[in-house]
Order: sequence, then structure tokens, then C-alpha cells
Amino acid sequence: GRHSTVVSDPRSPPIGRSLVVNATPALHPSLARVLWWDQLPAELTEPIGRPLDQDASADVAIVGAGFTGLWTAYYLKQREPDLDIVVIEKEIAGFGASGRNGGWASAHFPQDDLAVARHAGVEAARAFRAMMNASVDEIGRVADSHGWDIGWAKGGSVIAARTESQAVRMRTAYQHEQAAGLEPNYELLTADQARARIKATGVLAGTYTPHCAAIQPARLVRNLARQVVPSGVRLFENSPATSIEPGIVRTSKGCVRARYVLRCTEGYTPDIPGQHRTLLPVYSLMVATEPLPSQAWDDIGLDGRPTFADGRHLVIYGQRTADDRIAFGGRGGLPTASVLDWTPPARPTARFITIFDRRCERCSPRCRTIASPMPGVVPWVSRAIGGRRWAWTEPPAWDGAAATSATESPQPTSAAAHSPP
Repeated sequence: GRHSTVVSDPRSPPIGRSLVVNATPALHPSLARVLWWDQLPAELTEPIGRPLDQDASADVAIVGAGFTGLWTAYYLKQREPDLDIVVIEKEIAGFGASGRNGGWASAHFPQDDLAVARHAGVEAARAFRAMMNASVDEIGRVADSHGWDIGWAKGGSVIAARTESQAVRMRTAYQHEQAAGLEPNYELLTADQARARIKATGVLAGTYTPHCAAIQPARLVRNLARQVVPSGVRLFENSPATSIEPGIVRTSKGCVRARYVLRCTEGYTPDIPGQHRTLLPVYSLMVATEPLPSQAWDDIGLDGRPTFADGRHLVIYGQRTADDRIAFGGRGGLPTASVLDWTPPARPTARFITIFDRRCERCSPRCRTIASPMPGVVPWVSRAIGGRRWAWTEPPAWDGAAATSATESPQPTSAAAHSPP
């Protein structure tokens, strides 16, 4: 999992294709072919913040307008409405992983419950698990309370075991949690039970948890940004932070001084001076089909829109979108010269989605590797895979790492934080 430095103050307490065809290129060139952004209605592509053009001060300064930063601002305002909060963003709200990810609102944590119990005890692990499960419902509650259409479908998540070793790992993990006095957060599935949820090839077993929802991530992050600004949060977009220090965030056009400074920059963190060794980003890649006909779903399954994956070590993930596409992705690797130089064949039936394209705005040959499991996991869509490929970077565990600093307490301690996916 990812860990980040926290310097704390001891005194502190129906989604369809967008009618606005040219909206995303106007926002940023790298968003022009991102499926989630192409689906946004006009009001969600309009500017939300403005650039920072002079010095400012606040109670709290947050660097990064993705889920980690925006959820932090949202709940701080809920708890302390008079708190003066500034969010500083290099591009625009939701530009990075938050607006381009696989769309899982998941209770999954990079460490399993048994590892948490070993570290903090069984009761703490149970309490933490309950909190993580509740966080999924909280996303749906917030979206519903504000009337946001985010393509929400809490269909759970099914993980297929497609090799005997995957099936053994699933059974062993389940048994170890039970032996430790924990109640596993998922149920074991027989081959028939797993195939009833997803009609993948070679299914031997599986797991299912109800604690996951499929969402349209760009709709969620843009709605969230549009919510926090009217609540009094000042959002400065197109304002890259040149340094983050206790009590101050510096940009080329001005500095923001605050008692608390939170770094919520995720995969962008190594770009910040002094942070290049804080974490090592990895690439993640996705492919999405065009909307599939109704007869295809008889062959695919996924009734109720559960998210899906299989048990391999290299992470893959997918969802049935609200407009009946398959959006499918997986982890890649680090940028290389071949990543920058490769050009794909033109095939128009699907689009690839990028989360963060710092060095790799052109296509990656690794996309072919990531897409290759898809016909096996969801056989029907081998007829609908094609076309446009590129990559994004993200921190290696996607657990919403954030770092906090306060002017009064410069000594770091280690911690990790979770944010909605």
C-alpha cells in the first residue's frame, strides 16, 4: 500500500453520450478522447475555478482537486461551515485519476482485513471494515441528496477465479480470516454461482461482495467540485504548485498561507519539487466498447451492473456502464521510449480512457497487453475491442494517499488515508 507523511497539529481536533461534442477538447487536449468526459453534459464542462493571481491566506490549503482533495474540502465544510478553505489545482478539477478511473466506488482497502487485524487488533479491523463499507453508501447518499446523476448502481463486485491457483488463494484467504475471528467481507462462490453473475470463460470459483457500486467518475468529481465552490471553498485552477511547505503553498503567481496544508496530489506527487521519491507512480490503462446490444448481455451476464475482475496478480477491473458499454482496464508499467513512440492501428469501435497522461499522451503498446484478457473474461466483446490507446499514471495502491502539514508541528509521522475511488 501507499504511505505518506503526515505532520499534524497536536491541538487540532441516465447517462448517455454528450450532446456537447466539442466540450472536452476545449477544456484540455488530453481529455478530448476520454469516454467519461465525452459523456459530460455542458454544465459539467463549464469552468469552476479561476487561476491564482495574487497571494492569499486561509485556514486550510488543499493541493489537488481530485477526489482526495475535494472530499476533504466537502466534509470540512460540512463540519465547520466557517472554515476558510482554498483548493489549488494544476489543471482543472477532476483532470487526473479521479475523472478517468475505472468507476468503482469500492470498500476495498489495499491491505486485507487480516493484515489490519495483525497491525491494530481484531476489534479495530472490524470497526475499520464497517467504516469502509459505509463509505460506499455515503457516496450514494451524497449524490442522491444533491441530485447528482453519477450512473450509480450498487451491484456489488464479483471476482472470478479462472485458474486453480486463484481459487486456492481465495479459499485460503477466507479460511484465514475466519480463523482469526473476522467475518469475511465477501462470500465464496462455486463455479456455477460465479458464472450466474458473470459468464466468463474457465470460471472455477469466485467471490462476491455487495459493498461496491459502479459509477461514472467524471460526473461525480465535477459535481463535487461544483458543490464545494458555492459552499465557500475557493478553487484556484490552472495554478501549479511549485512547492508545498509547512504553512505555505507556492505557485508562480502567488502564495497561499494556511495553518494546515494538505497534499492531495496522488500520481502527480513526484512532479512537485522535493517529492520525487515520495511514491512511484504506475501506469493504468482502459478500453471501453461502444454500447452493446441487448442480446449481448444474455451472453455476458452482469445483471445489476456488478463490477468485475479475476484473481490474477496483475490487477484488472471492469464495469458495465450505465449506457451498456464494457469499460475494462488494468495496471501497466512505467513510461519508456516505446510508450512514447508507438502508434496503434486505427479501429473505430472502441475508445481508450486515460487517467493521467503526463509523459504518455500518445499510445502505449502495453494497452494491447491490458486489453488481451478482456475477450476471455467477457467473451462476447472480442468483436467490439479496437482502437485508441493511451496510458495514465497513479500511485501504486490507489488508497487515496494524502499528506498534511501544520505550521506548529514540523516532525512527520507515517500514516495513510482512503478516499472514494
